[in-house]
Amino acid sequence: MKEKQGPRERIVSAAGSLFYRRGFGTGINEILGESGAHKLSLYQYFPSKDDLGREYVERQKEQILGFLAKLIQERPDPRDFIKSWVQVIKRQARKKEFFGCPFANFAAQTLEKKPEFRDQLGGVLLEWQQMFSDYFAKWQASQSRSGRVSPAQLARRTLAIYEGNVQLYLISGDAGYLDAIEADFVEMIRST
Repeated sequence: MKEKQGPRERIVSAAGSLFYRRGFGTGINEILGESGAHKLSLYQYFPSKDDLGREYVERQKEQILGFLAKLIQERPDPRDFIKSWVQVIKRQARKKEFFGCPFANFAAQTLEKKPEFRDQLGGVLLEWQQMFSDYFAKWQASQSRSGRVSPAQLARRTLAIYEGNVQLYLISGDAGYLDAIEADFVEMIRST
């Protein structure tokens, strides 16, 4: 039997879904309507919408980086890792549940007016890059090669391939850009 969520968890869940699908411009009343919580509950847990935004970024970080860490652990070969990751993204896209990178979207929607989010988003980016850099270092060591490209460069390029192709997919609606994540990544690995 599923445990009933309290008001805080319902608010966070509703905000997470709405911020990802519709953006940070989503109104408080929409969040309250979807969560079934009262305004007093919202402000008890989150004195401002910015506080709710920070919680959203933190939850996305836990979910996405947690998922990627598990995938990395299960797939020591980077080609297998990227193939699995892209399969998940494509499945979400087919189900109309993929709206891009939540961090890039949130940054695009907030940083001009609310630069205070930059530190938190920058921290997520650094953590993500470090995770990938550690992964590539371990992979290069298992291949008994140092590679022409450092693990840190591979990590940065991986994120650039992901973010760039995702944005092109969102702009065009062409799922070929999701396939290009894997193709571009494999080409990058071949050249290392």
